[in-house]
Amino acid sequence: MEKIRTMEIREEVLQATLEKIAEKKRQHQNELKPELTTAQTTLTELGKKQEKLIEALLADDLTENARFLIQNKLDVLGGQIKNLQTRVEFLKTECSTELDVYEYAADIIKTFRQVKSNLLSSPDNFDLQRQALIVFIDRIEEINRREFLFRFNFGSSKDTNWGGTLRSIICLD
Repeated sequence: MEKIRTMEIREEVLQATLEKIAEKKRQHQNELKPELTTAQTTLTELGKKQEKLIEALLADDLTENARFLIQNKLDVLGGQIKNLQTRVEFLKTECSTELDVYEYAADIIKTFRQVKSNLLSSPDNFDLQRQALIVFIDRIEEINRREFLFRFNFGSSKDTNWGGTLRSIICLD
């Protein structure tokens, strides 16, 4: 516990890290927005082509070969539309303001800040410190003599399914 309490993580470093995470999130979203716009435009164009092919297929004056060719084109176009719809949905999710990976990274930094604050608020009350650590640390495993693996509980308002997977090794030498 003493090792955790005396970790030197300056507030400026934590704040700069949070700002960098926010910047990376914005950058990621801005990189994907043009692709999303292009994909949506292409999807609209493919939809129009599909409608024209359906209209042509419904015409009475088509030969059997022409119907076969149009149907093949429709099948290929349908596959392209389905793939592009999947890509558009993915890009929409990636461009949303609720990107879990960035929120999760910010939660990690905020948790470090909170753990440090809790430990410093009552330096002589070890029972209170243990209780505070229970909130943030799922378990501590000894890997070697005097080396421990900390599995943190990084809380998030969103379900990231990543909770407790970050590992931090602290050597008590």
